[in-house]
Amino acid sequence: MPSRRKLMLPFTHWPIEDRRRWEASVQSGDLFDENGAGTRLAAATRQLRLESYGRFLGFLSVKHPKLMTLPPEGRIDRRMAAEYVAHRRRSCGDISLAADLRSLCSTLKLLCPNTDWSWLHSIANRIAAAAPPPARKYNLMTSDRLYALGIELMDCAVTAADAVGHTAVSEVLINTPAFCRHITASQCGLIPLISPCTSEPGKPSDSASTCIVSGTPRQAFGPYMTR
Repeated sequence: MPSRRKLMLPFTHWPIEDRRRWEASVQSGDLFDENGAGTRLAAATRQLRLESYGRFLGFLSVKHPKLMTLPPEGRIDRRMAAEYVAHRRRSCGDISLAADLRSLCSTLKLLCPNTDWSWLHSIANRIAAAAPPPARKYNLMTSDRLYALGIELMDCAVTAADAVGHTAVSEVLINTPAFCRHITASQCGLIPLISPCTSEPGKPSDSASTCIVSGTPRQAFGPYMTR
């Protein structure tokens, strides 16, 4: 079985020069020394930079191990960036890829402040601009809206039952909160639609909701009220 590809090179396995430059960039100075360019980065941002650069080094260590002997600024050019982008696209979408490239670019700016990395940042921006928009997420419903919908659905069920002469409103005894949660979740596709009443006459209901229609158990919302 082939060995798993290295996805990320941990900091302890970075080349010595890379580690030295990173530590210098995040080191706080004293009265006589200036702070490193990365000292103001939040801990979470530093971690993202370490991971992005670690992924790039992991790619190089497998695909182009000879480049690991070069200084950081000598390992990547446009051709290598194109190869790395193709490699990363196998495991992530373009939105994530663009964000990762921006983080990689920011790390390279810390390690190689005298090198112009604007071309790499431009590549990341073009990838992000060409990426398809993310799929729309489901419209999340708050508990207040869910409860209000339950009340509305329950009222419709009772009104429809009255219209066809199945029962009168006064004959329907409902434990409202539990009943509303059940029918609303059913209508929203959160749980299968089941009757809150027992399907066998003479047996008590196991549900927290109780529906009694003229002494005969019936299913609610199938649609509305059915025998």
